[in-house]
Amino acid sequence: MTARPYPRVSVIMATHNEEKFIERCVLSVLEGTFPHDQLEIVIADGMSTDRTREIVQRLARQYPCVRLIDNPERIAPIAFNRAIKASRGDTILLLSAHSQIDPDFIRIVLDRLEQSGADIAGGVEVALPPNDTLQARIATAILGSRFGVGLSFRTRSKEGYVDNVGPTFYRREVFERIGLFDERLVRNQDNELNARLRAAGGRAWMTVATRAYYFGRGTIAALLRQNYRNGFYAMLNWRITPASFSPHHAVPVLFVFSLLVGALAIIFNNQLARIHASIHDLPGAIYLCVLGLYVLLAAVSAVGLALRHRCLAMLLTFFAFPLLHLAYGIGTVMGIFRFGLARIRKIEPEKLQPRPPAT
Repeated sequence: MTARPYPRVSVIMATHNEEKFIERCVLSVLEGTFPHDQLEIVIADGMSTDRTREIVQRLARQYPCVRLIDNPERIAPIAFNRAIKASRGDTILLLSAHSQIDPDFIRIVLDRLEQSGADIAGGVEVALPPNDTLQARIATAILGSRFGVGLSFRTRSKEGYVDNVGPTFYRREVFERIGLFDERLVRNQDNELNARLRAAGGRAWMTVATRAYYFGRGTIAALLRQNYRNGFYAMLNWRITPASFSPHHAVPVLFVFSLLVGALAIIFNNQLARIHASIHDLPGAIYLCVLGLYVLLAAVSAVGLALRHRCLAMLLTFFAFPLLHLAYGIGTVMGIFRFGLARIRKIEPEKLQPRPPAT
């Protein structure tokens, strides 16, 4: 009895000045257990000014399945779409250049994709520090905390159907059916596409049997900038595809508003008391309860990270959590002002043309 043949896989990446990560990422794919004759790697580069292109070209000379294409616009969804259209695979793996994967990642996720009947599939993604500094380790630890980022492909521990997955395998027909990535979205374009897929009846499967590894930001400041931008562009995502909204996206915004409203309520507490004596202490009490609950959860989460990492310094995440949530929340508030009432042109994402049948 012969083994079931695997479909051809196209791994696509968007890069710009990724000389520190790109070789490690590509080699993690090439040195895995998936056969090279069933594999191609298409890298859409945003005209990097460091050694990224030189490294990829060297790898392409050594491994014929590696290809470099240009992405002069330097916009991620344009790069993804260009790479998908240039690819030949039956399934397409969208992989960040900041990542690397287990040797069996492709085989196992492909098996789960077939067994589950899902449209897309992925594995667990573990965040790793890009260097050994304390800031990098703290920033990375937060990405693996449910209190930090909510329930996601970095914090789930159970196999099954989910809304989003980490490094994602797409059946090629997904793009033929619902279209490619929306090129108006500078960030979070994968969340928007997955929301479109769910609205069309599609399903996503996450397996915990294999892992990918994501190298996060090297400083707390860089992590905060990233989360501010994610929050800022979240409103544009919601305006374009309302189904991409998830309740956990709103939690940081509610946190920011609760701080502002609570502070104002306390400031004007005396005026409120003149209106009705029975509510004299109510605003302050609600505010303190919300703040107290947040502090308790942050403390418990910080202790949990310290125990998990066996590092007392991880208690400092107690102070980093509110900074992270405030950055995302403030970014979302600014995004509401920028995109909330803006006229969003209705554009249907370009559909991938089906490949002609083999003759």
